Amino acid sequence: ASQQAPSLRPGAGRAGAAAAAWHSNVHVVGLWSINQDRNAWVYLDDAGWRKLSGGSESGLVAMNMLAAHAYQLGSTTSLYEGDDGSISQLYVW
Repeated sequence: ASQQAPSLRPGAGRAGAAAAAWHSNVHVVGLWSINQDRNAWVYLDDAGWRKLSGGSESGLVAMNMLAAHAYQLGSTTSLYEGDDGSISQLYVW
């Protein structure tokens, strides 16, 4: 079965093709998950929906918790987005 992706846009932002890059000083303005293995997403104010890397269960849970913290507090976030468009590193202040 193919994995679903979020379809709603919670705020302004632009969705576009992914390229491996660091994003600095961004904000998480939306969260989305579903009852599928390793399928959680964040909405970034500068890039739209991005999938959290599902490389490991514990890594995905940790990044989901950090993203929820960033969303709740409106914290500044820096993250690394790989060529596949998924986030594999996440820093929250």
